[in-house]
Amino acid sequence: MYIPRSFQLGSRTWRVKILKDDQFRTHMHDTDRKWDYENPPRGLCDPNTQIIYLHRDHLSHVDMVHTFYHEVMHALLFSLGQFSNKQHDETTVDAWGDKFAQIMSTMKGENQLE
Repeated sequence: MYIPRSFQLGSRTWRVKILKDDQFRTHMHDTDRKWDYENPPRGLCDPNTQIIYLHRDHLSHVDMVHTFYHEVMHALLFSLGQFSNKQHDETTVDAWGDKFAQIMSTMKGENQLE
């Protein structure tokens, strides 16, 4: 499974950036978010710029895909009017992201539409 560079959600185009550790830390500092050295964040969804950031250095390919779909769920919630991360239940966001990743990675064949 691949991670796109961009995708459309509503009328907005969201971009996806995969960053190395120093770039990710710089962005986290720029957004006034706290850095937890023991458990560094895997991703970040910025509704103001419509950019999803993924932290490349601490993730396997499988974890990066999972994190991408987790952040997509945040983007979806932002697009539905939940403008604060405080409104997003992380357990639910993670579960929905996991199931969406599973659907996308296991799709097979095509149906012919008439």
